[in-house]
Amino acid sequence: MKFFSTINRSVCICGTLIAALLGGCSKNIDIPLPIDQLTTGVVFSDSATAVSAVAGVYSAAVKANALNMSFLNGLVTVLPGLSADELVTSSTSASYDQFAVNDIDPKNNALNDNNWNDAYTMVFQCNLIIENLDKTTALSQSLRNQLGGEMRFIRALLYFYLTNEYGRAPLAISTDYNQNAALSNTDTAIIYNQIVQDLKEAQSMLVTAYPGPGAEKIRANKMAATALLARVYLYRKDYVNAAKEATAVIDSKMYALTDLQQTFLANNSEAIMQLAPVISLYLGPAESYFLQPPGPGLMPAFRMRPGLVNAFEPGDQRRTNWVGSTIVNGETYYYLNKAKIRFHPYGSVKPEYIILLRLAEQYLIRAEAYARENNLADAIADVDEIRGRAGLPLIAETNPDISQPDLIAAIMHENRIEFFLEGGHRWFDLKRTGMAAQVLAPLKGASWQLTDVVYPFPNNETLNAPNLTQNDGYVK
Repeated sequence: MKFFSTINRSVCICGTLIAALLGGCSKNIDIPLPIDQLTTGVVFSDSATAVSAVAGVYSAAVKANALNMSFLNGLVTVLPGLSADELVTSSTSASYDQFAVNDIDPKNNALNDNNWNDAYTMVFQCNLIIENLDKTTALSQSLRNQLGGEMRFIRALLYFYLTNEYGRAPLAISTDYNQNAALSNTDTAIIYNQIVQDLKEAQSMLVTAYPGPGAEKIRANKMAATALLARVYLYRKDYVNAAKEATAVIDSKMYALTDLQQTFLANNSEAIMQLAPVISLYLGPAESYFLQPPGPGLMPAFRMRPGLVNAFEPGDQRRTNWVGSTIVNGETYYYLNKAKIRFHPYGSVKPEYIILLRLAEQYLIRAEAYARENNLADAIADVDEIRGRAGLPLIAETNPDISQPDLIAAIMHENRIEFFLEGGHRWFDLKRTGMAAQVLAPLKGASWQLTDVVYPFPNNETLNAPNLTQNDGYVK
């Protein structure tokens, strides 16, 4: 596989040896010192450089700039939003249009290429760090556990998104060149098994306290691993374990639902895991920059579909607080307004962080798990936590005898509204519940086909990887 062979053969140095792990420059510069000697002998020889290497992975996750989004900072929201029924685009980019009509050309879509390469670059960084933490003797066991747990969490998160976007994606968990060169399609069940393994190991290695200065929620802790594991179990229809893990997060009392105006602020009480935008840039979360209009009276590059705007119930305060509007040539357009600040002074600390996991999801995970197990009373109590925060009537008061199918439908509606244009939730929910064709075929028309539920592998990957088969519906 060309991509994996490139990153296995080459590592770049950008000022210091630590930068070799951060992906900060061209990956085609050959370094005489072999990777294993470089990382074990230098980077993992003391705690400061090891922590810096891990920090570099988090930095890579937020590398978006004024021209481009990155995998975890923007693309994981915008591409699934276009693929589902959330977004339409005014962008002149044909790549965005292809996602909007579910007709992605694997030979000619730079966004798809960047999405894939961003994700697998971070996977490789995680693999490299995990391997070297496992064999170094220069660090304390507690630090090795902390850093190794963080990297297992990030790798699990990346593979969660990769398999939900690309289906049978290659599963690379090693830096070994020969292994990676022979990678092929991996069944989603095997990928999920690896995700669960990584998250369970992360749970055992991490502590509940957040690491780093100020204990900001920008590095993984045990609860972050637990929250993601709850989501994974829900997607695998393991409802008992989904409820168990969500309960562990809720009952930890470390988190509380916030006022809707504070939900996307840095280190707010609801946040379980966030990413901090790069201080040296003027951008906060990519969604605020790319999805808001560039100025008064100007069209946003991405606007909400009418069906999404109209899906909010009357009086829903999420519509008031999280949806913006602008008038262009007499027409009103609606856009995402969860993170509200497009620009920041250069070098400033950003008041809004990128959300990866938050408490509201744990209530809805547990509500759905309970409902599907026919524990309707507890499911109602959990979904009402979210409805109450939004200023909506409680199901316990308005429809206490609701049927199981209707309650599940109500929970899925809350998922749609609570997590609209946030981390691909809607796109993934439509697929995991088997509703994608029913919802999207009438909306997308002739361009929709059943194979559109996964993205294609970039064409260069399939051309250079004899064992990798292109996803159905896409020409190799």
